[in-house]
Amino acid sequence: MVQKEQFDHEQTVTEKQFVDQFQALWPPKPDQLPSAMRLAHKAMAAFPASPGLLCIAGDLLRMQENVTDEDIGKSLGFYEKAIEADPNWADALEELGHVYDIHHENFDRAIPCFRKAISLGAGWTAYAGLAKSLAQSGRRLEALEELSHTKCPFTDHALIQNVRDEINAGDWDKT
Repeated sequence: MVQKEQFDHEQTVTEKQFVDQFQALWPPKPDQLPSAMRLAHKAMAAFPASPGLLCIAGDLLRMQENVTDEDIGKSLGFYEKAIEADPNWADALEELGHVYDIHHENFDRAIPCFRKAISLGAGWTAYAGLAKSLAQSGRRLEALEELSHTKCPFTDHALIQNVRDEINAGDWDKT
């Protein structure tokens, strides 16, 4: 892990070094969040159009113990800026889907985000998010189809199997 003091000196730090620093401590523990946020602000000041760093900043805001509506709004803004910087940044599209799904319960906006993220190679969490959003919007059969062997390369993943079981049980049906 790159030591914090390396970032405190007036030296040139590359975008990759910032990303590596975050990857080394990911996910940060609650007591590490304030310093991680400071590092994210420094990184974004140096690389304001970096989709990876913008996504990290958005994720950090959502990891806080007491997430506010303002934090969610800022997080959403970071993901949108990441997509502006690179419309094919799968992580930003997936996280945008999670924000619309979890925090706004706007499944009609979440579903296309998850679909595009999946088309760009996103992993099992995008498939789970898509299926949950479909089920919550009253499309249970379509949700199950998205988790089938023909569509989902992660169908044997334990958490995908859990999501499938929850959908079958009606846990994600519209209430």
